[in-house]
Amino acid sequence: MLTAVLIATGAYAVTNFLIGFWKLRSTDFASYVSSRSSMGGGVIGLSIVGTAVGGGMFFAVSQMGYEAGLAVLALPVSYLLGYLLLLRAVPRIRKYLSQAGGHTLYDVVEFRFKRTGSGARGYLALLALVTLGMYGFMLAGQFAVLAVFYMDILDVSRATAWGLSLGVVAGTTLAYSVVGGIKKDVATDIFQMAVTGIGLVLICAYSGRILVTDYGQLPKSYFNLTGYGVLFPIGILLFFSPAFLGRYDYWQRIIAARDDASAKRGLWLSFPLIGFAYIVFCVLGLFVRAVAPDIQPSQAGLWGLRTLLPGWAFLAAILAIYGAVMSTADTLLNVAGVSAYRLLSPVLPLGMKRGSLLGVRLTTLGVGFSASLMVILAPDIVDLIVGGFSSLVILVPSLVVVLFFQRPNSRCGALSLGLGYLVFILLFAFAADLRKYAFMGGFVVAMVPVLVSLLVRLVKRQTIIERLSAG
Repeated sequence: MLTAVLIATGAYAVTNFLIGFWKLRSTDFASYVSSRSSMGGGVIGLSIVGTAVGGGMFFAVSQMGYEAGLAVLALPVSYLLGYLLLLRAVPRIRKYLSQAGGHTLYDVVEFRFKRTGSGARGYLALLALVTLGMYGFMLAGQFAVLAVFYMDILDVSRATAWGLSLGVVAGTTLAYSVVGGIKKDVATDIFQMAVTGIGLVLICAYSGRILVTDYGQLPKSYFNLTGYGVLFPIGILLFFSPAFLGRYDYWQRIIAARDDASAKRGLWLSFPLIGFAYIVFCVLGLFVRAVAPDIQPSQAGLWGLRTLLPGWAFLAAILAIYGAVMSTADTLLNVAGVSAYRLLSPVLPLGMKRGSLLGVRLTTLGVGFSASLMVILAPDIVDLIVGGFSSLVILVPSLVVVLFFQRPNSRCGALSLGLGYLVFILLFAFAADLRKYAFMGGFVVAMVPVLVSLLVRLVKRQTIIERLSAG
């Protein structure tokens, strides 16, 4: 099995590497960061699936299914609500980007704030910094998952697993991501999604034992979505759903879509496929809880695969998980690298300032190595991944200002983002028991400047109407 795993993962890594470098042929700065208006809805949808169905998703969702049953299915429902919000934003995102003549989220923000004073610089710096932080930690988490994967499958020491993870990251994901940009992301996403899809089909094909297992001994909370408490599904729907408006990986694919219709079609195509993966991983964890209640929850997914699948199918499923890790990691690397470049470009040498392909590649390389070295934090990285992903919702109030206010106020956006993240960081750092809920406090605080701004605008508008009516 060890030899087969090494050969198969090696062949997979080489294939990824070749696909990535194939897309190098026509890369320039614009196609590296956005490849604007160049892809059809089917390609966009498959790329979104490849990004969303990551290795972290496999381990996390199967563990949540083991710990709380069907409660995790509140997450795909939140995708539907989040998609409805994102669909409303699609025409604005693409319209403002076209008017700005730009390629990134930051170009949209800069265009919208260009007439509102110097505060826009502060907001842009904050936006780049927090986006880099969030996606950087999530990227480190994917590399950490890769190390845990090697420890379990290959039965090697932690040090050896770290070395293998660093070698694979540096030799494949980091190399082709740095040179290829978003075009590479999409091409490898589709390949990796295909491999992951085969793994999901195999799990379903050998799931007969899941259907005949007795689940009667499990608590009722495992089946009524309250396995983590009543507030869990409510919090997911209220807070996780809006976070899609702040997901730069989704923005990239909306920007890359050929037109508005292609972007919307890609979102709708991705939803059932992502939902299917959530259901499979959740039920797998629930099954393991019923037949092996004493194992470590973090091992539920792999334990279930070993139990259900014959040797060859287990190997194929392992490759699917491997593909899922890589698919998410290269997208996170690109997003974090572009954000780092936006943040650092004012202080880079003259030849690497705005619009430099060399500059964005070097900053992406730096982010990738920094995140890959963080696999040494594997025992502690889970809370950081959860914090990074959940805190995306704190971006939402300020992005609503950017996209939906007729005259967006940069100071309002900066206060919303800055105060919201300050509260989040303080809660996350000093209230360990509240880490999984720290984003809620940050979101509430981030809403305050936006609501105050709306109230002021309404009062001014009413005053103007009264003056006009008076004469």
